[in-house]
Parts: sequence; C-alpha cells; structure tokens
Amino acid sequence: MKSKIKHIAGNGSYDGKYGKTFKFEITMEDDYVGEIGHIKYETVDALPYKVGDEKEYTQSESNGFPKITWVEEQSFQKGGKKDPDVQTYIIRQSSLKIAVDYFAMNGFKEGTPKTEQMKEVAEIFTEYVLTGK
Repeated sequence: MKSKIKHIAGNGSYDGKYGKTFKFEITMEDDYVGEIGHIKYETVDALPYKVGDEKEYTQSESNGFPKITWVEEQSFQKGGKKDPDVQTYIIRQSSLKIAVDYFAMNGFKEGTPKTEQMKEVAEIFTEYVLTGK
C-alpha cells in the first residue's frame, strides 16, 4: 500500500532483544493506524521520515497490535539495495589482497617502496573490476 503519513506520535519504549526500542504510532492518510519500533531513533524529530512523506508500507499484526513496515526497509533486510560506496570498499579490499598475494609470489621491484607497488597493482585490479578497463 502507498499513502502519505498524516500523524506520528511517540508511544513509549520497551527493552527488547536488541536493546531499548522506541515505539511510534503512525496514522496514514488512508486511515490505517499502526505502530513501528526503532532502536536508533528516540524521538519523532529524529525519525528519517516526516508527516506528509509518501511511503509504501505493509500492514501486519503482532501480539494483537497493528504494525507498519516500510517496503524499502523490507527489501534492505532481504538483501535489497546496497550502498555503492560499500561495494567499492569491498572491491578495493579484495584488490589489495590480490596485490599482496601477487607480490608474495613474484617479489618486489628494487628501488620502489613496497606499499606503493602494492597500491599501484591494487588500483589496476580495482579499475578493471569497476570499469572493465
């Protein structure tokens, strides 16, 4: 379902298995009222969404209480979109490991610092993985 957020109110907190969870009651323009919990956000003002934002969500029930789950949070939890910077860091780390292995097998050139040689080869591998060149 997709609707705009009409109202958000703090609704207490509880100690859960991941730490203190702050509850918020959310009313959507389609008149669905549900609860959402956050560990990271303690106040309404700290939430990454505001009244008037249009959100896609699912409705569910837990222990007799209506719940709201944002669709983008569901896809992230299931391995959805990832930060492209994280992917670049992973590629760089892998490329550096390959460069270290390369020099462990082939040795270093004389006269150039070892770290500079490893960095240069790692950058070549990274560039190839990211661009194919």
